[in-house]
Formats: sequence, structure tokens, C-alpha cells
Amino acid sequence: MSAKKGDLNLLLPGADGWEIWTGSETSGFTQHSATEHMLALDVTSYPSGPIQMALPVRQVSAMPFRAQTTDLSLLSDLAAMHLEKCGARPALDGGQLTDHFVFGTSEEEALLTAVVLSPPQEGQLPRRSPAAFDLSARCLPLPAGDVAVWKELGRWVFAIGRPGQALYFQCLSGERLDDRCGNDVRLALTQLQLQGLLAEFPSRVVIWTHGSVSDARPEEVESFTRGVGLEVQEAPRPVPTWPSPPSKLLPADVRAERMHLKNQRNRNILIAVALVAYLGLVGYLFYDLREVQKEARLAERNVASMGSEANDLPIHKEKWEELQPV
Repeated sequence: MSAKKGDLNLLLPGADGWEIWTGSETSGFTQHSATEHMLALDVTSYPSGPIQMALPVRQVSAMPFRAQTTDLSLLSDLAAMHLEKCGARPALDGGQLTDHFVFGTSEEEALLTAVVLSPPQEGQLPRRSPAAFDLSARCLPLPAGDVAVWKELGRWVFAIGRPGQALYFQCLSGERLDDRCGNDVRLALTQLQLQGLLAEFPSRVVIWTHGSVSDARPEEVESFTRGVGLEVQEAPRPVPTWPSPPSKLLPADVRAERMHLKNQRNRNILIAVALVAYLGLVGYLFYDLREVQKEARLAERNVASMGSEANDLPIHKEKWEELQPV
């Protein structure tokens, strides 16, 4: 499948490898290919067009909280303070590794989700630098009011929120879906409710499948159901989208590359300006030389026209000298 002009390439973590989806925010995305590569660096067959990367849940931590204000200018500082209080504020030299998303607002407070991206390790970023980054939990439309569970790069994860917004997400322990994973989901939901972040406790868990193919065996689903204590059903994983507004996450490697390209572009612009100025100076000097040459030729013609009079001048001088005694 060839990409259309203007299409984007969405690099999305699949169940057992990275997937490439092509499309746009307006026309939607269609799956281009699915790989078995666990590292984004190993994915090479991209269609033409820029890349947008959905970061896997295992690389991002979500920390929702309530802010006692709706002033948007204060939310960034409040999110940074919340992360620092939780001991999750990353180093400053890792790039833009934190962000926050407004999940909901009321008259006096706002419900936020602050996120922290772990510094990408070797092989976790693609060869071609993505034009933008976001979270896989935000790129996959979450069922409103229900818990979504799916397999991502060999690990089971879950999230709760609504389409385009993720209130909380977490990577589950172990590679199998069992009662321990169910206990982890129920414990996380209980903590969110005790903190006043969940208005109602979810009553259903949706396990996403890849089409009609399930990533969990029936006995695993049964064990997970016992652990979570909620109604569990399976449904196909929805088509991904690109959330709006997108995140501001930008790892240091990609930021450094962008700065290098920006500096190189600025350097090329300076060289071009200097070259234009040099050519302009050369053109001006050439024009000035032509004017001088024109004046010299005119002077030569004037001298040539006065040649006969100049020859008579010595004779006249000699005769005048002869008459000087008189």
C-alpha cells in the first residue's frame, strides 16, 4: 500500500511488534504493515511522509491529580510541583520528558494527568526522527467509563479514560494475563477512587483483540476475571487516531538533532546571504569599471582629435623663442 501525498506515518506499538499506520487526522488511519520488531530502531520500511510516534505505556508514567484552579497559566507549574512531590521529576538534560493533559474542569478545579517519559534507551527510537510524540493510550480511543486492557510489545497494559484522553494507564506485571494482573487493575482503580479521581467505579473491563484474534487464552481471561472482580468482555482494538492537542514530549536525542538541523539551516542561510552580497559587490565593481573604461576611451578620442594641434605647438614655441630677443 502506497501512502498518499500529505499522509502521516503513525508508529504504534502492537501486541508483538511495532505497527505502521498511514493516513491523516481528518481522513483517518489505515494499517500499512505490522512487524515483529520489539525495538523501534529495527523498523525500516516506512512509506514516504513524516513519522509520528506513539510511545508505549511501559515508557511513560501517569500521575493524575486535582488542581484547585482552572487558570491554564498555572497548570504547568502545578503539574511540575506534583511530579516533584511524587519523586518522579526527571533530569533536566533529558529533553522535554514531562507533560500534562487536562482531563476535565469544573467551576473551581481541574482534573489533570501529569506524565513522565523515561529517557529512551538504545534502540527505542526509530532511525528517522519522528516529527511528534504522543502516548499510545491517547492514540487508541478508550471506552468512556470502562477499563481497556490490551497487549503492547509483549506486555499487558490497561488504561481508563475516554477517546482522546487517558486519565490513568499502567503496565501490568508479567507477560501473561492472570489473576495477579486483575488484582493490579482493581488496586489501581481503588486508589483512584479513594483519591477522588474517579466519579464512579468502573463496572466492565474490555480486553482488546487484534480483529478476531485474541492475545489471551480463555483460561487466562478467566483467571484475570477472578482477579479484577468485574465483568470482562473482548472487543476488537479500535483504529488509532492522533490526539488533539498533541503532547509536548521531546526526548533529548531528537531535540539535539533538530537543533543541529536548525543550526545547519541557519548556517546555510548565512552563506547564501554572504554569497549574494559578494556577487552584488562584484557586479557593482564591474559596473564601476565599465564606467571608468568608458571615460578613458572618451579621453583617448579627445586626445586623438587634438593630435594635429599638439604637433604644431613645438613649432610655435620655437618661433616664439626666436622672437624673444626682440
